[in-house]
Amino acid sequence: MKQTIVDLRKVMQREGIDAWISPSSDAHQSEYPTEYDKCRRFLSGFTGSAGTLLVMKEEAYLWTDGRYFLQAESELKDSGITLMKMGESGVPNLDELLEEKMKKDEVLGFNGSLLSFSEGKVIAGKVVKKGVKLVIGKEITDEVWTDRPQRPHTKVFILDEKYAGKSAAKKISEVRERMKGRDLLIVSSLSDIAWLTNLRAFDIK
Repeated sequence: MKQTIVDLRKVMQREGIDAWISPSSDAHQSEYPTEYDKCRRFLSGFTGSAGTLLVMKEEAYLWTDGRYFLQAESELKDSGITLMKMGESGVPNLDELLEEKMKKDEVLGFNGSLLSFSEGKVIAGKVVKKGVKLVIGKEITDEVWTDRPQRPHTKVFILDEKYAGKSAAKKISEVRERMKGRDLLIVSSLSDIAWLTNLRAFDIK
């Protein structure tokens, strides 16, 4: 049994949490999170870029896709974590397993800023109707990951137009032309914001 999972369960017990979800994403749903945000990797020992960990009182599961099946089998060996091969016949999704396993008045916890709205909605739709309670506040991994890296803070700069292709003003103007009478556009994806504004940094190498 992996010690990080044992330690996490102790925190879960103290907090009254019966199941904990740890995804691979950061608060911006970035494809490549910083070292600070790699909670799932720390807890499970699985180093692939895509995967979701579920820790329950007696069981633990990790979902990943076909790119990582062999790697995950190797890295999860003797960890007490069951590999869930996404897309394989008979392998339930996270929400399906939660619906099957969780019982009335049990508590499901996760850091709400790390799951997309659509993911959270699907999960909640499956378990809340069974009387399962949701705790979506703090990241309890902090209490296990005592030497967690600091968040990076690198200097923001403007990418030269010769690399960006167009100025930010030109891109924004073209976007406005395509809005076709709409008054407001909310841009929330970091990659879209970086493209539109030509702003860059080195938080992720």
